[in-house]
Amino acid sequence: MILAVLSATGTQWLALQSVAWTTMLAENLHTTSWQTAIEHTFDGKHPCCLCKQIAAAKKSEKKSDLQVEVKKFDYSYTNFEFVFCPP
Repeated sequence: MILAVLSATGTQWLALQSVAWTTMLAENLHTTSWQTAIEHTFDGKHPCCLCKQIAAAKKSEKKSDLQVEVKKFDYSYTNFEFVFCPP
C-alpha cells in the first residue's frame, strides 16, 4: 500500500533523480574540482543519460483525465422539539 501511494505521488521520479544526481556528482568529482562538479551536476545544462530519460518519461507520463464531479447535497432542516414525558 505504501508503494502504491508513493508511486501515485510521483516519488519514483524523485528517487531516480537522486540516483542520477549522485552518479553525476561522483563522475564529475573524478575530473573537476568540488565546486565545478556541483555546478555541472545541478545547473541543468549538463544532463546525463539518466536525467534525459527521466525527463522524457515525466513528459510522456499520462496525466489523469479523471474529473471529479462534486455534488452538493441539500439537506432540509426542520426544527423539532424532543419532549420527555414522564411515565
